[in-house]
This record gives sequence, C-alpha cells and structure tokens, in this order.
Amino acid sequence: MKKYINKILIITCFLILSAISLISCDTSGNVFKIDFFALDTYISVTAYDCDKSILAGLEELVRSYENKISVTNEDSQVSLFNRNKTATFDSDISSLLEKSLDACKKTQGYFDITVHPAVKKWGFFDDKLYVPTSSELKELTNKIDYKKITCNGEIYSTTSDCEIDLGGCAKGYIGDKCAEYLVEHNVTSAVINLGGNVKVLGKKTDNSKYNIAIESPDKYGYIAYISAEDTSIVTSGAYERNFADESGNIYHHIIDPFTAAPAQSDICSVSIICDDGTLADCLSTALYVMGSQKAIEFSNTHDNFGAIILMNDDTVFVSESIKNIVTLEDKYILYRES
Repeated sequence: MKKYINKILIITCFLILSAISLISCDTSGNVFKIDFFALDTYISVTAYDCDKSILAGLEELVRSYENKISVTNEDSQVSLFNRNKTATFDSDISSLLEKSLDACKKTQGYFDITVHPAVKKWGFFDDKLYVPTSSELKELTNKIDYKKITCNGEIYSTTSDCEIDLGGCAKGYIGDKCAEYLVEHNVTSAVINLGGNVKVLGKKTDNSKYNIAIESPDKYGYIAYISAEDTSIVTSGAYERNFADESGNIYHHIIDPFTAAPAQSDICSVSIICDDGTLADCLSTALYVMGSQKAIEFSNTHDNFGAIILMNDDTVFVSESIKNIVTLEDKYILYRES
C-alpha cells in the first residue's frame, strides 16, 4: 500500500521574535551568529562578545559529535556497536550512553534508546514509509528493551536483536557541550538552537533574561513564554514529523517502546525546562509517551526539572517550580488539579 509523508517542518523555532530583534539591535557588545545544517536539522547559534572563529570551532564540535553518534554514518561509534553488538566508546559517547540509560530506568522504559528497530521498520529512518502488521509489531516489541545493554568495565555489549539510537537525547547533550565550549572561550551570553532544542547561556548584556517562546502545534502562534537563563528547553510533539496512508490515517515519529507503534497520547506537546540538556531531551519524549495523567504525576514527584504539558483540550499543565517564569498565551487554560 502506497504511503506518503506529510512534510511538516521538523524544526521548531523557539526563540521569540522580540528576543531576536533585541539581539540584532544591541550595540553594547559584539554579536555574532552562525547557521548550519547538522544532526538532521538546522542549527542556529547567537552569541555576545564572540567572533566568527569561535563559532566556527563550535560548528566543528557539533559535527564531531554527529560523526560519532549518527546511525546514518556507517563508521560512527553507534553504528559499529549496532553491527558488532559490542564496543568501547570514547568518554563523550560513554557519558551520553550512561545518561540516556539512566533516563530509561528512571522513566521505567517510557524513554528507551533501543526503539531503533521500530523506527526503521516504520520508515522514519530513511523515509521509506511502512505500516507494520500486528505480528510485526509484536516481534519489534521483543527487540526493544534498554536492559539488554550491559557494561563490563569499559566494554558495552548487547543482544543480537538489539540496536540503539542516541538521537533522542543527543541534541540536549550536545547543547550542553556547546555551552561549555563557549564558556571556555570566555563567552557568557548565547542562545544555542539545535533544531528547536534550545540551550540558553547566561543572560543578555543588559542583565535581563532571555525570552523564549514555545511554538504552538499549528505553527501560527505560541503556547507560552519562558524567562530563561542558563538552562535547556526541549519540546516534543507528534506534529513535528508524521505521515498519512491512503486512508488518511496519520502516524507520527514518537514511538511507544511498549507497542513499537506511534504513541497514542492525549498530549499535544511536552516542553521540559532543565539545567541538564540530556535529561530534558529524554524526558520530553518520555512524558509525551506516558500520556497526561502519568506525565503530570511524574512531574509532580520529581523536582529536578519543570514541565509545560499541552493537552488535546488546550489545557496546559505547568510545574509549580517554574510557574514564576512561564506566561501562557490567552487562548490556553491553566490545568488545575482536583
């Protein structure tokens, strides 16, 4: 059966226009910007008191990480692991893997780096789109289990049917590494946008916080505005990438590890605000897959991140810890727990 992709932009731009305008007009310091394509998305970095050579070095840094983790690069460390089922990763990839496995455990598998076989089967890996049968889905669920990855010293191993993909957490990790790189080069104020995965470094030169907007699923407005400094903001939603079959059934790219199929969620989007970009990346996916009831409960019982959860009925849950820095657009209703 023929399938076709709905070419919705994968990139979600969070940086609110007024903030961009403020940066462009600011004359209190040197402002430089770089845009490039990497990690299968467009990346934009704007930094104060910087120069082009530093940002060129940052681009090289991002590409070096991409070469290590990309599942489309046959020579990447992740691809070699998937083929050989064993590997000794370098310190960066080992750190990313440990962080992602910790997130898998803490979310009880709602985030799982071993969903790659399902992503490939559905066709989101190479746009050769396909809807698996029920028996194929059952077979795929047997392959998905982060606990199949073991470590003995520095050597990681897995089973013959297991494959990993760190793409669901890599941008958050790389955003943090980019911020560290800029600080090492005496840059203290910047916005790093890795395809909508935003890392904010410091404040603006007038000592005010950055104003970051979360785009609404319809792409015509915003859900909320965040007053941010030194943090990561990551959003996941089914509207970012999906396709439809000839009958009009729509399938999106966020795979539920327990069904090996696109998650059936009553959530439109989840935004995570967290100092740890890797954790923010993992949790934005996990909470979406959980659905609103479990996602809100999870958010209420963890204090190391803040969540903004847009439900299908336009109500928005905002974690208590971040209500003082979040402003909702008028059309959205603040969720109130009974």
